[in-house]
Amino acid sequence: MKVSIVHDWFFEIAGSEKVVKQMLEIWPQAKLHAQFCKLDAAQIAQLGLPPVETTWLQHAPGIARFPSLYVPFMPLSIETLDVSSADVVISSHHTAAKGVLTSPEQLHLCYCYSPLRAAWDLREEYLSKVPAPLRPLGRYALHRLRRSEVQASFGVDHFIAISRFVAQRISKYYRREATIIHPPAELDAYSVGAEKDDFFLCLGRLVRYKQAGMIVEAFRRMPNRRLVVIGEGEDAALLSRLAEGCPNIQLMGRQPDDVVKDHLQRARALVLASIEDFGLTTVEAQACGTPVIGYDRGGIRDIIVDPAHGLLYAQRGPAEIQQAVERFVEIESTFSAQACAENAQRFSKDRFAERLRGVLDQQLDLTRERLN
Repeated sequence: MKVSIVHDWFFEIAGSEKVVKQMLEIWPQAKLHAQFCKLDAAQIAQLGLPPVETTWLQHAPGIARFPSLYVPFMPLSIETLDVSSADVVISSHHTAAKGVLTSPEQLHLCYCYSPLRAAWDLREEYLSKVPAPLRPLGRYALHRLRRSEVQASFGVDHFIAISRFVAQRISKYYRREATIIHPPAELDAYSVGAEKDDFFLCLGRLVRYKQAGMIVEAFRRMPNRRLVVIGEGEDAALLSRLAEGCPNIQLMGRQPDDVVKDHLQRARALVLASIEDFGLTTVEAQACGTPVIGYDRGGIRDIIVDPAHGLLYAQRGPAEIQQAVERFVEIESTFSAQACAENAQRFSKDRFAERLRGVLDQQLDLTRERLN
């Protein structure tokens, strides 16, 4: 059986790239395709990538720095990839990958991290970054992207969603059902620490949808609670201003993996305010025996499923986060490091591989029945 994996692009190592790494471990002979690849040699070695077949976007000026500028062209560029030699095509989709062209004889599975958020639920946020005179053009571009999103979904034989939250959006936007297979975490890299320290942790890219500013504002109101923020991004300057004059808030910027793991192990809790499609950081915290305080929307509902794993709050804002942290402190003894670590095992690489192979085999049987 010949397998081709189609990923949107490679220019950093994030959650979706780690999923592709696991797919390649399941099917080591698979061909790999992407619209462009701008990883350096060390990153390629870290992911264990074979040669990547790319599109004309590989040579587009500024593509690695500003990939979002080229998103309107991606439904076209993805169609130029040749996967005709494959029996099975797996698209690793967050932008346009599911639009790869396949024949009736091929099985096309789409592992979907999300329908294109810029075109759907985050459209106003993306448009707010467009200069006002160009926003009508931006709205038209997003309108065309939504049409191409729906049209491309027709070529997918079966959708796999990374969470119930994403499956709901697939149903809403594409009118398709999806099997849920959670992404795998690198659980071998994490373990429960010896003891906890007296701080809460905010970890991740400092971009607007992560809402780290809400967390910092909440801890401004709690001078007796210590917050450590690890990450970098466009909101870093905003957080610096918010944290000014607050000795209980420490901004560490980007940190190497060993420092991140150490803080995940020692934190009293990981504090989140974002709506995530899934949330690998949440799983990594659980693997370290660390409970999570998070907003009760999105993929976190698939992870924090027991009161011993963490505390979810229903409304989002600095006051609500403050209340959640204070409530956590009151009931901290009810959270279990062992329960958290055991919970993380639900997202192992072996479980991911078993479920993905199972869906592929099932869909292959259906494809053969259809062709016969």
